[in-house]
Amino acid sequence: MNLKLNGKSRFVLLSLFVLLISNCNVSAGAADISPARTHGGGVAVYPPLPNNQYRSDRYEVTVYQAGSGHSSYVYADTNNDLRYPFDRSLMTLDNHFTTFSFGGEVLVQIKMPLRPAGISSVVVHPLSKHLKASVSGNTISIPLAKPDNIYVEVDGEARHPLFIFANPPEADEPSPNDPNVLYFGPGIHDVGIKDGPAQKIAVGKTVYLAGGAYVKGVLETAGTPGTTTIRGRGILSGVNIPGYSAYNSFIGARRGSLKVEGIILLDAPQGYQGIVAGGKGSVVDNVKMLSWAMESDSGYLGENSRITNCFFKINDDVLKPIKPGMLFQDNTVWQQMCGKVIMLGWNSTEQGINATVSGLDVIGCDRGVRGMLDKTSQAVIGLENDNGATYKGMTIENVRFDKRPYMLFGVHIKIEDSGFASDPKFNKGLGSIDGMVFRNIQTSAAPVRISSFNGNGNVTAASTGDIKNVIFENLYIAGELVTETNAQKYIVTKGKTSGFRYLSTGNSAASE
Repeated sequence: MNLKLNGKSRFVLLSLFVLLISNCNVSAGAADISPARTHGGGVAVYPPLPNNQYRSDRYEVTVYQAGSGHSSYVYADTNNDLRYPFDRSLMTLDNHFTTFSFGGEVLVQIKMPLRPAGISSVVVHPLSKHLKASVSGNTISIPLAKPDNIYVEVDGEARHPLFIFANPPEADEPSPNDPNVLYFGPGIHDVGIKDGPAQKIAVGKTVYLAGGAYVKGVLETAGTPGTTTIRGRGILSGVNIPGYSAYNSFIGARRGSLKVEGIILLDAPQGYQGIVAGGKGSVVDNVKMLSWAMESDSGYLGENSRITNCFFKINDDVLKPIKPGMLFQDNTVWQQMCGKVIMLGWNSTEQGINATVSGLDVIGCDRGVRGMLDKTSQAVIGLENDNGATYKGMTIENVRFDKRPYMLFGVHIKIEDSGFASDPKFNKGLGSIDGMVFRNIQTSAAPVRISSFNGNGNVTAASTGDIKNVIFENLYIAGELVTETNAQKYIVTKGKTSGFRYLSTGNSAASE
């Protein structure tokens, strides 16, 4: 008999196989741990760090495909920001994560050795992915049909999250002997923050962090125009780097552009930006950034740059559509205590024109879920203290919130309620907003604070200090469509504001 199985049937059989061997007490340690290569299919896991450094004791991960299991090293990164005890008390205590690459279909098995009594419930975020987990004792199984960055929320482990960074197969892995490549293989490397070859990278060269590489330090180009590529499946770590160094970017090309793909940025020190590139057209794809320190922003990019398929759990502003033609597409964010998810401007003099955020899952909000701070600077989508910039043609669409937001919109021309409010250099109010579209946005719960748009800028000139022509299309708050009739329940407008409209096309982000 010639039996053909569709994709769904194959997943069912694979799931049954993994559950069967789990019940036979085959542990993750018994799996094949060799780093298989992937080119269009198969699984690639990466070598453990020497002496099991930074290894998690809470989670063990095995990736199964075609009857074979591959143990994937799980890292543990402890919350090391001790300067702000109140903030730290509301954040997660650590991050646990694993990274691997695959083509085809896999089943990810997660074992929790510290919970021998079993697991009661599991939720896989982002919820928009509709990924389902099955549980057997203290083992979780999650089928993946394609690469993704996900958060596995286990009952009782809310402050010890596990992140699965499932990458697409790598293409054209370079040779360690290629003279045009600065190559970091598996293991721990310390390149420091100045004077070494990692701070004088020639434009046009490729920096490659192989899976299993843990590189301590910063990467800086030589400072000339052009494009530099930094890629791989390894980690760039800022552990033990003091904050507010003169080298205040993790990856920097201040006069050039960057192509950054696949790597993990970990533990940016306070005052460091993740990726900084002054040139036009930078591309950041499938990068994962996790940091605890305040003012550890994602970075700054030039005009027509794009950030796609990335994951951020950092402690300051994340997506910054503040230059013309920027695109932020299909990203995932966990909002911590400091900064906005979408930061439209801060004391800016540059023109924000025709920038787009399309496709965003917010899977955590430490302020909304665990605590409250009375500052509009911690809105999810916000702008404060406009210093002469004009914002036009901004589009933010297809945004979904798995957790309760603290404050959805906080868009003001001048700062209202933070320590900067009385500082004259942060109070010019000379900018304006003319034309913004917020489309297909939904929250699972009502925000802690009501949203606010305040045209509180300079009133001496007709062309400055105002917010006008703002369109909300398919905005759902806790399942309720926001309309002209009920908008005041969710959004306050004051000062020089005009042309606010609330529309519905019958479609919503909830139906995606």
